[in-house]
Order: sequence, then C-alpha cells, then structure tokens
Amino acid sequence: MIVNLNKFIFLLALLTIVNLHAQAKCGSGQFMQKKEYKKAVFTYVSVISRKIAKQLDDNIASDKKASLYVYIEPIVNLYEPKKASIATKKIDENLLHAMFIKGFKLISVKSPKANSEMIATYINYKSGMLINARIIDKKTKEIYTSAQIFVTKKELKSINKIYGKYSWFSQN
Repeated sequence: MIVNLNKFIFLLALLTIVNLHAQAKCGSGQFMQKKEYKKAVFTYVSVISRKIAKQLDDNIASDKKASLYVYIEPIVNLYEPKKASIATKKIDENLLHAMFIKGFKLISVKSPKANSEMIATYINYKSGMLINARIIDKKTKEIYTSAQIFVTKKELKSINKIYGKYSWFSQN
C-alpha cells in the first residue's frame, strides 16, 4: 500500500512539473506561477529523498538499525569527491528529514557518538544521474544497507531551473 502511495505521489509530482513546464512554453495565455513550479519541484525532490530513505530502511536489519547513530555525508560526484551538484544539495536536505521519519537516529555533526555514516555518490550520464547511497560502520567499513535511484536529465533540469543553474550537468 505504501509503495503504491509513493508511486502515486511521485507520478503526481512529475505530471505537475511537466504540466507547469508545458504551460510556460505553450504561449496559451497561461503562465506558470513561480510558486507553483517551486512547490512541484520541491515535491519531486522530496519523493527522490523518500525513495532513497525507504530503500535504506528496507535493506537494513532492524536490530542493526536500532544501534546506529548515522552522520550523513553530502552526496558527491563519484569521480570528483569534493564536487556536489545543486540537485544533490537539495536532495541532501530532504534526505535528512526522510531518514528521520524512517526512524534512523541521525547525528548532525561528526562526533564520537556517530558510529556510522551514510555515504552517497552520483554519476552523470547523458540521460540523467545515478545516485548510490550506503550506510557503513565507521570503524569496520561494513556496509549495513544501500540504496540506488536514477533521476532523468529532464527531471534534474526541472530541479535546477529554480536556481537558474544548469552548468553542473555533464553532457558527456
């Protein structure tokens, strides 16, 4: 039931973005309201974050999850680890909330209390971005859970359009 609800919310957000984008381009006298567009994109970013959090939650043993205190690292480029995109920064912020709602115990700063960390990377492709996330033990480097999601180029451009930047996306 929850999976179907998530799919419905995801599709609704995507259709809203496509509809608003089409209204802005069609010249039919209807103009896209910036507020509506932002809300649709926020909803889409939220859905991406919830999907990652759900996969992380689904793939972890409950006894292991109960003992973890997770520090979340920013989502970075696999090949340039100091580089993050605008889209991944937005997903990062929403992911904190999505993981909290799923019952993960989160640590906001690196500290001795954080016994694990979520590390996530992205890879750009011509058709979009692949995001991989995993929660690992800080000492042993054992992977407790992982998640993977693909976001299309069109969807990423919608996320980034609000902020007026597209330069992060590799066309190669």
